[in-house]
Amino acid sequence: MYLVAHYNRIAEKSEEAYDSIDPHLAEYFFIEDEKNLVTQGNSMLYHASPADTVYRIQPGKGMEAAYILDMGKNKAPQTFYSNHFKDIMEFVETANKHDYVFELPTLAANDSLIAIGCMKQGQLYITLHASRSEKTVTFSAFQDDFHFSAPLPLDNQNIPFCLDNEFLYLIITAEQLTDWQKEGDRKELMNEWMKQQHINEYSNPILMKCRLK
Repeated sequence: MYLVAHYNRIAEKSEEAYDSIDPHLAEYFFIEDEKNLVTQGNSMLYHASPADTVYRIQPGKGMEAAYILDMGKNKAPQTFYSNHFKDIMEFVETANKHDYVFELPTLAANDSLIAIGCMKQGQLYITLHASRSEKTVTFSAFQDDFHFSAPLPLDNQNIPFCLDNEFLYLIITAEQLTDWQKEGDRKELMNEWMKQQHINEYSNPILMKCRLK
């Protein structure tokens, strides 16, 4: 039996089990803490694959559906998950061949927003859903208002990401910055900034702090 459980670290015991995972699907999916479980206020959000539902977990109150994701024509039919694949690679290759959405690369949340990472044909999209106003914004690039004028396209190097109040944190690579350096009409400012920060194509990834507007 595969379970998602609430573990009390102080008491060193599992206090409550919430979701049983189909042993067949467990052959093709994995529980990854940095992707599947995030806190939101006094509760926790959890999603499992196939990922069309995000659940809210409250210790002592159980688990309930918090968000239902509309995958549209890219939603895999239930019969797809009942197939017996040779291994995880055959599963992924088959899903990609049909453009099926079968996982969420990243899930993040704060008290008022939930952010979901989505991949389609190699392009990363981030969808922000405001839980109070029910408004949704989806983007595939972000704009720096201080140094650079060219939008920075997102790719799979920018996941995972996280939310903290009005800020979105994500990792960008030095390669992305050097590519970005060649775009837009502020090359001199960009060059000067990178020199000041001692950034070149061999630098380590950089944590980017973005204010949400």
